[in-house]
Amino acid sequence: MSASMLRKQAAMPGLAGRQVPKVCGLPKLAPRVVKLGAASPIKGPLGNTPEPIRPLAAPQLPERKQLPEQKLPRTVPQAAADGGATPEPQQPKKFMGFEALTWAKILPLGMMFFCILFNYTILRDTKDVLVVTAPGSGAEIIPFLKTYVNLPMAIGFTVGYAKLANVLSSEALFYTCIIPFIVFFGSFAGLLYPMRDVLHPTAFCETLLQNVGERWAGPIAILRNWTFCLFYVMAELWGSVVVSVLFWGFANQITTVEEASQFYPLFGLGANVALIFSGQAVKYFSMVRASLPPGVDGWGVSLAGLMGMVVVGGLIILAIYWGLQRKVVPQVQNKIGDKKKKKSKAKMSVGESFAFLAA
Repeated sequence: MSASMLRKQAAMPGLAGRQVPKVCGLPKLAPRVVKLGAASPIKGPLGNTPEPIRPLAAPQLPERKQLPEQKLPRTVPQAAADGGATPEPQQPKKFMGFEALTWAKILPLGMMFFCILFNYTILRDTKDVLVVTAPGSGAEIIPFLKTYVNLPMAIGFTVGYAKLANVLSSEALFYTCIIPFIVFFGSFAGLLYPMRDVLHPTAFCETLLQNVGERWAGPIAILRNWTFCLFYVMAELWGSVVVSVLFWGFANQITTVEEASQFYPLFGLGANVALIFSGQAVKYFSMVRASLPPGVDGWGVSLAGLMGMVVVGGLIILAIYWGLQRKVVPQVQNKIGDKKKKKSKAKMSVGESFAFLAA
């Protein structure tokens, strides 16, 4: 027993004379040095030797294939990459201040307008002479023609045009309207006028006029010379349909407002030039008729020449329109499509159209 414990025992009063059991000292623990090796077997309590503990290996990932480097298109101009200002997009080439597309529209339209008015002037000068100088007719027939024949034909064409516009495309509608005019004027000079004595009911109309009196002379004259009156109506409709509806509708479709304000007055100048050329053509065929020998139908020869020029002018109009539809109209539609999408319009019938205009 140590001295310090004896002193404490002596100091405590009740413990004097008692024997204190010996306290076994605790063994001193020596620190164990563990050497880390590769893999040492550890013995268990039962003496069996388990398998050495091995560190877990990291899972092997598949090798990543290196993708080929893709070169992206360069969108930044060279001047901007070098620190300079971005150049402006290249402007289209211009001639006399206007783009090539503008000239490709205006020049063919001007030629088309020239041919249309050239034909109209010839037809206008021919229809009056043809009707007034017809047998059993005179100037009094014109009011009846305009009121009872021309007006119903114009209304009928309006209704038919409105129905065809809901079915056909703009190109097919143009051909459908203008080709019957060309065919009629060509067939009139080559077929209807030479066969006028067979086609006109001259004897029947003379008998009818004697029975009903002179007050019905105008309507009877229309029936008597019905082929001439049909020519008169078709010539009138050429000015209303081809000029006002077909040409200006197509011109407004492919030209902008700025182009219209600049070039439409020039179309009027082209119309005056067309009047000069058509007047010279009528004068020339009048001279030819006067120089023919007796017994030859001079009016038939003159009419054949004039209608031949009308047919040629109509074919030129068709050729110009066909070229514009193939070359110019696609470019105009692409240019308009870049700015804004064309809104689809609801197609209305004739009655709905008049109701919309009246609203």
